[in-house]
Amino acid sequence: MQKMAIKLGYTCRAPATIANVFAGFDILGLALANLADEVRVSKIDSGVSISASIDLPLQPEKNTAGLPLLKIIEDFNLDFGFEVNLTKGIPLSAGLGGSAASSVGAVLAASAVLADEGLELSRSQQLAYALDGEAVASGSRHGDNVAACMYGGFTAYLHDDEFERVLDLPFPTTTALLIHPHFEVETKTSRGILRSEVDLNGMVRQQMRLLALIESHRDPELLSFACRDLLIEPQRSHLIPAFGTISEVATEHGALGFTISGAGPTMLALCNTQAEADNISSAIADLDLSYSYDVFFSDLPSSGAQIRRG
Repeated sequence: MQKMAIKLGYTCRAPATIANVFAGFDILGLALANLADEVRVSKIDSGVSISASIDLPLQPEKNTAGLPLLKIIEDFNLDFGFEVNLTKGIPLSAGLGGSAASSVGAVLAASAVLADEGLELSRSQQLAYALDGEAVASGSRHGDNVAACMYGGFTAYLHDDEFERVLDLPFPTTTALLIHPHFEVETKTSRGILRSEVDLNGMVRQQMRLLALIESHRDPELLSFACRDLLIEPQRSHLIPAFGTISEVATEHGALGFTISGAGPTMLALCNTQAEADNISSAIADLDLSYSYDVFFSDLPSSGAQIRRG
């Protein structure tokens, strides 16, 4: 009996992430445990072929995992292509970095394939290609989700016209409670409602909380002050019915802070312990909400993307 040929490849487990962490709009990101996409990439004769576990655009140029691989093929004039299989574990348009995870997963798995061919991509090259993929979904190259997914932990993505750097920041040992409503908020929609002008006093107060959040690993008492977003959350919260009520309940039951994860609609309650997160989850379950939702938990900080053969 003739044996079937097996395509050797690599699979990347790319975690969900929280972007815009409290006062860190478009800068800070946190990697999450227990929720991830898995992206398998193998070598084929040419082009980029995509399959997925859910209904997604399968044209490579319209797919967050496909576009960066097209660019890699073009930039390095490769004489082969990539087959991509996406197993989505992260809900779409949920504010949990699903597009970044697919992009990071594809780039890192493809990088492992390339390494077998004698071509090594630097970390900065991998980041650049992953940002290209993220732009397919968000409309621009936002690095807060991408950096946290790729590097893990608590990251800051710093960039300007001639400068780019990912900072690996310490984060206090805490537990994330994530409330994921069963409706979608498109990132482009959520960004489109933001005002371009910022109140000077509001900016100063926001900066104080940003600094307090970064320093909170040394002084946990700073967390209750740091875990507020004074500028972006008030503009977006109306997109999530009962956001104010849920926030009040979480705070009353001991949450260090409550905010929107990324562009939403997922909400984050930062808690000292798992027991506290369980208590807050139970209190929210007692509310009469107009929508159903899922609950996720994650220890913080958590690991970034992981590669395995096969």
